[in-house]
Amino acid sequence: LIEAAKQLAQQRQLRKAVESLSLAIGLEPENTEAYLMRAGILVQLGQNASALADYGTAIRFATDEPRPHFLRGVFLLTRQQNERAVGDFSEAIRLDPQYATAYNHRGLTYLTLGKHDLAAADFDRLLQLRPNEAEALNNRGYARLKTGRFRDAVADFQAAISLKPDSPSAYNNLGLAHYEMQNYEAAVAQFAEAIRRDLHNARYYMHRRAAYLKLDKQQLAEADTRTIQWLTDLAKLSRNVARNPKSAAGYIQRASHLLEQR
Repeated sequence: LIEAAKQLAQQRQLRKAVESLSLAIGLEPENTEAYLMRAGILVQLGQNASALADYGTAIRFATDEPRPHFLRGVFLLTRQQNERAVGDFSEAIRLDPQYATAYNHRGLTYLTLGKHDLAAADFDRLLQLRPNEAEALNNRGYARLKTGRFRDAVADFQAAISLKPDSPSAYNNLGLAHYEMQNYEAAVAQFAEAIRRDLHNARYYMHRRAAYLKLDKQQLAEADTRTIQWLTDLAKLSRNVARNPKSAAGYIQRASHLLEQR
C-alpha cells in the first residue's frame, strides 16, 4: 500500500495516495513512515492541521528517531512558527548529533529570528560535518556579517564563491560586507557581479544604488533607481498574471512592459 501511495503521489493523484496510506495505517497503526508520507501529501493538499497531527503521531511512535522531528520542524518553519521549529530541530540534533541538515535548518531559523551568534555556531558545526559546502559558508558569512565580524564574513563569502562561482547571493553578501567596511568601490564591484548572475533581483540594484550614493555617483544611482522601478512594475504585472491566468490582457501588459527600454 505504501509503494502504491508513492506511485500515486508521483502521478499527482494525491487524494488517492492519502486513501492508500490510510489503509496502510489501518493495517499497521504504528507505521511511522506511513504517517510521515501522509503528512507530506496532506501539506500539498492544504490540510495543514491533519498534516501536523500526523507528524505528531509519527513522533509519538518513533521516540528515538530524529527524522520525524526534523520534518515537523520544516513544516513549522515554512509556516513562520520559528520558535517551535527550533525546538524540533534541536530535538532532532539531540537524537542524532551528526544530523547535518538539522543544523542547517536550525541555523537558517536562527537567522530568521535574528539570533545570529547561534546561527553562526550551527553553521560552524555543519561545516565540520560537511566541509567546503558553499551554501553553509555563505550562510555562516551572513551570520558573521550581522554580528560585525566583517573580515571573517568576507573570508566565508570568498570561499563560497570559489566553490560556487555562479552564486549571486554570495557576491551580494560580499558586497554588503565591503559596504559595511566602507569599501564602496569594492561593494559596487561585487553587487555588479551579483546582478550579472541575476538580472531581475531588485535587492541587488538597491544595494548597488546605496554604494553609488556613498561614492556620490548620482547618475549611476539614478539609473539603478529606474531599473528598480521597472522590476517592481514587472513583479506587479506577474502577480496579476498569476491571479488571472486566463486573462489575455495581463499577458499583453506584461509583454509590453518587457519590451520597454529600462
